[in-house]
Amino acid sequence: MKKKYTVSQFVELCSARKPSVYIYQSGNQSSRINQLLAMQAELSFPEMIVPVPLAGKGDRLYFKNGKDYLGFNRIRYIECDINEEMIGLYFTIVCESQEPNATDNRYVMLAD
Repeated sequence: MKKKYTVSQFVELCSARKPSVYIYQSGNQSSRINQLLAMQAELSFPEMIVPVPLAGKGDRLYFKNGKDYLGFNRIRYIECDINEEMIGLYFTIVCESQEPNATDNRYVMLAD
């Protein structure tokens, strides 16, 4: 069952589930995102950080591993596919596009 969460609601959900790692894989992204990125990657982050929102940037969310991080700005909502039979929590971070008349950018990740 998919459900939309605000950043703060998503943080509460993750606090309750206690994932040990957040994973971003380029192969799980939409074809639109893959066309923008000329790379392949699998990135793992043990820590999630919620910085203070900046004016004009909307909600933000960062995943951190030592000095390395993956950050998302202009987050509209986070969509989670909650299924107790699945291992881990698949979620999609939906960010506002800066291009006029463009669809939102969607990034798929896994919390395990």
